[in-house]
Amino acid sequence: MTDTRVLLDSSVWITYLVSGEEQAAGYAENDEMRKFTCALSLFEIKKKMLGVGIPRSERESKLWFVKSNSEIVDVDSFLCEEAANNAIKHRLSLADAIILTAAQQKSALLVTYDSHFHGISGVRLLR
Repeated sequence: MTDTRVLLDSSVWITYLVSGEEQAAGYAENDEMRKFTCALSLFEIKKKMLGVGIPRSERESKLWFVKSNSEIVDVDSFLCEEAANNAIKHRLSLADAIILTAAQQKSALLVTYDSHFHGISGVRLLR
């Protein structure tokens, strides 16, 4: 494993888990990177899978894949306070600010399909 650190946003995991899109798979299946996932993304991933009707056993399997193939970054009081700074600085929603801050705390590149992160340093915006 290299020292490349990435935090995969829920948009990357959802795109991979629901459609298997090749660009997302390149990150989700890459064992050469140290991958992180914000705990808040687990909510967003499960909500999306519930919304599109993925059966329970398949949902559980897919969530297990996320948790076993990335390190989960817990949301604590320090992260939340730092996220408030990012929310104001970059005009981000609560969830986006927390996810960006989680990536920053892990010195990881945030990989996302979410255009709200456009122009922010330390973010790779996929298309």
